[in-house]
Amino acid sequence: MRNSPRAVFRSYPWAQQDLCLAPLAVMIVFLASGVGTGDELTCCFTALRGEMPLLTETMEFLTSWLLYGIYAVYGLFLLRACITGDRACVVRVLIFALAQIVCTVLLVQFAKTAIGRPRPLLALGGAPYSPWVLDSDLHSLPSGHTAEASGAASVLAAEFRRSALSLVLGLFVALVAFSRLYLSRHHLSDVVAGACLGLGASLLNFYLCTGIRHDNSFRPLGRFFQTNADRRVR
Repeated sequence: MRNSPRAVFRSYPWAQQDLCLAPLAVMIVFLASGVGTGDELTCCFTALRGEMPLLTETMEFLTSWLLYGIYAVYGLFLLRACITGDRACVVRVLIFALAQIVCTVLLVQFAKTAIGRPRPLLALGGAPYSPWVLDSDLHSLPSGHTAEASGAASVLAAEFRRSALSLVLGLFVALVAFSRLYLSRHHLSDVVAGACLGLGASLLNFYLCTGIRHDNSFRPLGRFFQTNADRRVR
């Protein structure tokens, strides 16, 4: 029997979650206090892109490919589970995919369309909010890339519960968010909203998996790398 949402919420590994989002929080505070939160940030990064083409190319590459890297990790878990016949692992990876789709794809796209916030360069030119318009240039809030990165990284941080790994995952989230800011694809508040939706995906995943685990704590991800024989020995 699955526990109540409140009980699951209380048992969520918040210490690891804090570590996972700490680098992003530090980056946001640094940019907000050192540069600004609005047009001044857009102007700063626009100038940097003109002066540092190599960094710009790097950010373009990272913003396009980083997410595939972390999804590949889940793909390896699924492949291993299929090979070893670990049905519980297969279900859990599918639950992750479901939670990720609901929170970081469907909700994100709905919010983008309903809010209609212009992207930074358009906002700099005075473009107004335009709700319910199917134009990606008016779909700035929230950041979908940050939401997906936050959701995928938070689940792994909660699974492993290793402080060093949680920080590394946090750096991954911060790097994805920074690439979106640097390229003027999003406002600072967009990546904050995206990170919150990613956290929501992790919480939903945690809640849905309690019925599989029969307890309130994630099993270590070491189980994904064990064979059936290893588990029988134990």
